[in-house]
Amino acid sequence: MNNAPLMLFHDPFPIQIERAQGHYVYDKEGKAYLDLFSGLGVHVLGHRHPLVLEAIAQQLDRYLHLSNTFISEPTLQLAQCLTELTFPSRVFFTNSGTEANEAAFKLARKWGKSHRKHRFLILDRSFHGRTMGSLSLTAQPILHKGFEPLLTDIGTLEMNDLDDLRQKIDNTTCAVFVELVQGSGGIRPVERAWLAELLKLKEKYNFLVIVDEVQTGLGRTGKLFAYQHFNFLPDVMTLAKALGGGLPLGAVVIHERLKDVFQKGDHGTTFGGNPVSTNAGLAVLRKVSNPDFLYAVRTKGRWLRLHLERLRFEFPSLIQAVRGMGLMIGVELKTSARMIQQLALQEGILLNVIGDQIIRLLPPLTITCDEIRRFIQRLRKIFERVERMDKGVAP
Repeated sequence: MNNAPLMLFHDPFPIQIERAQGHYVYDKEGKAYLDLFSGLGVHVLGHRHPLVLEAIAQQLDRYLHLSNTFISEPTLQLAQCLTELTFPSRVFFTNSGTEANEAAFKLARKWGKSHRKHRFLILDRSFHGRTMGSLSLTAQPILHKGFEPLLTDIGTLEMNDLDDLRQKIDNTTCAVFVELVQGSGGIRPVERAWLAELLKLKEKYNFLVIVDEVQTGLGRTGKLFAYQHFNFLPDVMTLAKALGGGLPLGAVVIHERLKDVFQKGDHGTTFGGNPVSTNAGLAVLRKVSNPDFLYAVRTKGRWLRLHLERLRFEFPSLIQAVRGMGLMIGVELKTSARMIQQLALQEGILLNVIGDQIIRLLPPLTITCDEIRRFIQRLRKIFERVERMDKGVAP
């Protein structure tokens, strides 16, 4: 495949996808691949889910785009639905998670001006996007290279380190950005004790807690939103990925007490809240917010974790750790994750990896137990092959 006209920032999979349906993508030869990262966590209902396609078709018959000088019905309905399912709030729609985090950053900065606060804190290994503002909030130095200087007044917290947290937060703190389960940071959840201390310090110093749920939102962790595992309400929550059902859509959910921070003209977007995307988002949100659906996600997540832990016991020389929540699971390896990814492709499995040590599993939330079982069987086969290779035995 000739990619010459494309500017690529990654190495694409060495297969050409002809079509996608449900939990599988198919190459030009008709081979099926079980998709276990679902478009980087986008396709929580699988590819081309009938409810999503129906919602898109319905809106296509009405209009595609009006601009934000109008209020479209599906956009208003999705905002109302998000408010009902989260907390008293105002919703601003964007096209992506990066844009959502940029908007949250701007809102926090303006709030901080009136409270004489200017300092932002982020977690080590955090990822909040690639535009200059969101990149400045991303604590991954390799992504900063060549783009310095970044925005200032941003410090880094050591994740789950209570002493570090207490030392770095003070009266100048404006906001803390948190991923409750880090995605590209290695599928690392925050600890309850750390979050409790953060909220205690918030009461003392009066700063904002902004929760990035771009990857964890919409049922991924077994709750509709990850913050619901921890029994608190964020000041601001950002969403994207799964929200649009496969179409570009992000959102900033702003607690009602902050509703007057942004005034007319302070922010804007041309395509954010596109009615086709928001109608698809309504279909997704109504499906994944069903308690029975979320219970099934938690059940399948525990079952998948159990089988992965068994593999860790079987292959201690290859698997370092298994961690995550719901159907957001990281498998940290002692061998090359890229190699495992390539071998999985041969077995008809699409895997996403972080760096060269971590497999990131983000399967469709509708994945079946039979599909999980087949994945585990093939992964065991791959690890057996790698063990033989390590011992110098022909695979």
